[in-house]
Amino acid sequence: MTLQSFKYLFLLLSLIVISGCVKPTDNSILTIDKARLVLEESNIPESLLRDAEGIIIIPQLFKSGLLVAVESGAGILLMRDENNRTQWSDPCFIKFKSGSIGFQAGVQSSDIVLVVRNRRGLAGLVDGAMTLGVGGSIAVGPVGAGALATTDFTAEIYSYSLSKGMFAGISIERGMLSIDQPANANVYGKMVSASDIFTGKVVSQSEVIKQFKAVLVEYSSPKS
Repeated sequence: MTLQSFKYLFLLLSLIVISGCVKPTDNSILTIDKARLVLEESNIPESLLRDAEGIIIIPQLFKSGLLVAVESGAGILLMRDENNRTQWSDPCFIKFKSGSIGFQAGVQSSDIVLVVRNRRGLAGLVDGAMTLGVGGSIAVGPVGAGALATTDFTAEIYSYSLSKGMFAGISIERGMLSIDQPANANVYGKMVSASDIFTGKVVSQSEVIKQFKAVLVEYSSPKS
């Protein structure tokens, strides 16, 4: 076996092991509460959030590795109501995984926020899974008036990271987003599709979800 083949085999085994460590089904409501805290601490430009069609928050995206860097985490995705621009859907639970080859060691944790500019950017995810970072679909999010003024907003998704109290735009390596069906079933009491959640066919009465959505409405609505 060549060294390159060994690296990719190690990467595959690492993804399998770490995916078994992420259990959003058992902590789904806690994930929402953590996501609210991330949103409250974020510094995403108001104009970007006002025009957003969706938002993904992944509290505690873990990156670990030795020969291989593996990132894995669980989070939520909400889509803006197409009929009422001031409202948002209930959360759809998602999982994120990525891996890259390289000599590195240690474990890092950061909170990730992805601001979706148009629904086309998440078309694949509604069907079950999608790959980020393909064809320039995702870009580093602008922070501050200067960066905002020089951003042409041609990307479909803008990414941010909150780590050790510092908030900044971040480059996301190619990774896989997928719908977490068990976590959705745990919250909504039955197996549901992402489409049913986004269109309001199923709703949750959870106070934690209502609180999160209230914060999101506040942050993403035009200021009077």
